Amino acid sequence: MVDQTITYGSSPSGLANPNLKWETSEQIDLGLDARFLGNRLTLGLDWYTKDTKDLIVSISPIPEIGVSSTYVNAGSVNNKGLELELGWSDNIGDFSYSISGNISHLSNKVTYLDPSIYRLENGGPSYNNRMRTAFEVGYPIWYMRAYKYEGVDSEGKPIIQDTNGDGVPGDADRVMVGKGIPDYTFGLTVNMAWKGFDFTLYGAGTQGNDIFNLYYQADGPLRNSLRYFYDNAWTPSNKNAKMPSCESVASDWTFWSSDAALFDGSFFKIKQIQLGYTVPANILQKVHLKGLRIYISADDMICFNHYPGCDPESATNSSINAMGLDNGGYPVTAKLITGVNIRF
Repeated sequence: MVDQTITYGSSPSGLANPNLKWETSEQIDLGLDARFLGNRLTLGLDWYTKDTKDLIVSISPIPEIGVSSTYVNAGSVNNKGLELELGWSDNIGDFSYSISGNISHLSNKVTYLDPSIYRLENGGPSYNNRMRTAFEVGYPIWYMRAYKYEGVDSEGKPIIQDTNGDGVPGDADRVMVGKGIPDYTFGLTVNMAWKGFDFTLYGAGTQGNDIFNLYYQADGPLRNSLRYFYDNAWTPSNKNAKMPSCESVASDWTFWSSDAALFDGSFFKIKQIQLGYTVPANILQKVHLKGLRIYISADDMICFNHYPGCDPESATNSSINAMGLDNGGYPVTAKLITGVNIRF
């Protein structure tokens, strides 16, 4: 404000990078598709290795120049994997069925980073948490780097690993604690039909991925957290607890930035169970209809997992540099649907 006159200003939200260039990828893919026993048994097998160079990533923040982020060509990444699909289908009189499943394995590793950059870090979607996702040679892309929680002392306080021995929690004490990329993803589909009735079951899941829970903010002690920390908290009558006393960590950022908040993100979810009935054509001719199917479907109602948060399927950030970070995303809605399909 100059001479009581309001002056509006602006600043860039990001920094332009004139040296930015397109990513390039080189991939080798070997596959096999086969059918056996009169096409009842199907097999699909695929192996691949993919090298992505000049990977484009957003790094933030950049306080030295007053902008929140910029895009850079960070380095190179290798993805190597194996995919397997198996299926069986058959008919027994009026009864027909098919069962198919797939599983894929992924090995992911950063293979190159500009020598002038030792490690890229991203703060994630939590205001003050000291956990960081990192991009570093020899590690999975954007792995989780945090303090190592070692248990509870005799007074119910957390014990944090002092990696460099200086007695002060700092950057050197943070290590790789997890990753958001699953080792395995898999799915299962079952279809059955008998005299107009049809049944479908579909499920999918992951294994080998981690979720870092960011619900709690230590600068707001009244903020909600997972009930897990309360149920497993140290008390004078429960001195063998997994977690420290709630009082001792209410404002302890180091604890909430440790792998005490890290959980197994593996799950298998029954995505759909559907039962339907198609009215026979000879009956429909009397009412001048070409098709009539009635069905009921239960979607996303059953999930097998060990994550104490809302939903391991939705408990991850969509950004590539924040995979596996749960900042309170809404769970996938469970649905019970009934419907009628009519063809005239």
